[in-house]
Amino acid sequence: MLRLLRLLRLLSAEVAEVAEVAEVAEVAEVAEVAEVAEVAEVAEVAEVAEVAEVAEVAEVAEWLLSC
Repeated sequence: MLRLLRLLRLLSAEVAEVAEVAEVAEVAEVAEVAEVAEVAEVAEVAEVAEVAEVAEVAEVAEWLLSC
């Protein structure tokens, strides 16, 4: 009986360890998704800035042509 209790404790500890590893993997996955979203956001901001810059250059060119 004592041996069975020890075995159950070991098994319980292993199950807890597996659950912890799964939790860590889930956290890593969420972090990866957040990182991808952040990269996409940065790319979007850069694209908007580029479009604004092109518009500004066009505005300056238009002004120069009007002079």
